[in-house]
Amino acid sequence: MSYSWRVNAPMASRKESTHSTLYVFPGSELASLLGILASLARVTDLSLSHAEDIGLHYVYTLRAWREQFHSAGESLRQLGFDDRIVRTRDFYLAYCEAAFHERHIGDFQLMLRKNVNHLIIGKG
Repeated sequence: MSYSWRVNAPMASRKESTHSTLYVFPGSELASLLGILASLARVTDLSLSHAEDIGLHYVYTLRAWREQFHSAGESLRQLGFDDRIVRTRDFYLAYCEAAFHERHIGDFQLMLRKNVNHLIIGKG
C-alpha cells in the first residue's frame, strides 16, 4: 500500500478545496497518516508493521512525468487537450514536485499485519 499524507493533519478535510481537488482530481482528498492509523484501529484487525517514507523519491517521478508531458506537446492538442487543460496539468505536476521536495506532502508505503494479540488476550 502506498498513501500520500499531509504534515500536521490529523484527518484530511472533505470540505477543504485546493487546486488539485477542484481542477485536477475533483472530490479527491489526501489522507493523513494519523487518520489512516486511526481508521485501521477503529474498523479493522490490522496494525502497522512498517512504514517507509518514499516521498522524496516521488520528486523524481513527478519531474519525469512533467518532462514527458512537455515532450508530448502537439500530440496533446491533437487528442483534444486545450491550452487551459495543458497549463492546469503542468501546474499540478510542478506544484506536486515542489510540495514533495519541501516535504509539505509525502508518500508512505505501509506494511500492515493482522493483529492477533487481542485474540490471545480475549481467550484468557
